[in-house]
Amino acid sequence: MQSDNHERARHYRASFDLSELRALYEPAELDELIDRALAQLVGLQSALDTHLAAGGYVDAGHVLHRMTGTASFFCCSSDALAALHDAQSALWSSDPSRIEAALPHARKVLATLADALAKVLNARSAAWCAAVPAPAPSR
Repeated sequence: MQSDNHERARHYRASFDLSELRALYEPAELDELIDRALAQLVGLQSALDTHLAAGGYVDAGHVLHRMTGTASFFCCSSDALAALHDAQSALWSSDPSRIEAALPHARKVLATLADALAKVLNARSAAWCAAVPAPAPSR
């Protein structure tokens, strides 16, 4: 049974709270964690696309399950996570109409999350670069 999470996922904005993670990780460790998560999302996206192109919906569902786990570590939006779960269920059922309805929303959630995480890294990197004085010109 398809849920109404697809409609809510259309309006999804990456919503995550790093405050709990900041309590557990030093800033450099947290940056490394986010960097690894982004690399994993990119690699798994490639695997997902490969399975989908080959019609391997169940295998694609397993890949999306791993991606959902990564997303759930950072994401606080229950609507976004529900859209990912809907897409997993559709893939595991191998029902083309359910997949066609659910997968675009899951892709949007994952792309939005990846973009938001990349922005966090870029902002932290820019702040770090601004705090480091430029080397003195050599004479």
